[in-house]
Amino acid sequence: MGLVTSALKYLPETLTKDLKDADEVFAYDTVKLVRIQDRRLGLIYWSVQACVAFYMVVIVFMINKAYQDTEKSTGWILASAMKPQTDHLGFTWDAYDRITNPGESGAVFIPTRVLVTRGQTQEDEYCESPVHPCKEPKDCNIGDTKVQKLECQNGFCMRRQWCPAENPEWASTETHYLDFDKVELWFKSYVHYHKFGLDVTTADEKESVHYPQRGANTYRLKDLIRMTNYAPEEFVE
Repeated sequence: MGLVTSALKYLPETLTKDLKDADEVFAYDTVKLVRIQDRRLGLIYWSVQACVAFYMVVIVFMINKAYQDTEKSTGWILASAMKPQTDHLGFTWDAYDRITNPGESGAVFIPTRVLVTRGQTQEDEYCESPVHPCKEPKDCNIGDTKVQKLECQNGFCMRRQWCPAENPEWASTETHYLDFDKVELWFKSYVHYHKFGLDVTTADEKESVHYPQRGANTYRLKDLIRMTNYAPEEFVE
């Protein structure tokens, strides 16, 4: 009986001797703020903070645009000319008369000046060539008389070509200045982004949406020229 009483006496001490102190179990961390009242340290601190903010906002986001992702994409663009053109003489030129193959992808040819030389023939004849000026017959020597004679007439070499030759200063050539204020270009494009695995296209659009409407695909040539900061007169000649 005495042994049992002795064991019960020391039981609470045995069970609690390996437990941590309650103050350590329920302890927590907190921040201690220290206010430095020194203008020299304060100037250095706020200067560094301003430099970091300037670098992040101006250089990283505004200049380098680090929030954007870039890649080299592939695609194509097609431009269709719409609306006829009228010249200074009042004649109307449709697409078949004025639009030619530009010879490269994504380009379109819009004439502003058209030269017309009527009655041209090419029947084994020679005539004055305005792009081959001369002062004397030897200036016309190209080593092949079948192409160009050793003959200087009215300041031009006699050359085998379409006759009469085209020259806007001669009465045989008419000059037509075409107005392009009403010309519209309908753009259809396709772009593939490899990194994102994304295809973006406007080729499936059935109707033209004119600028400045949202999602525009059709622009007036006059507006496109204005966006380049060039005067329309610079494109006429």
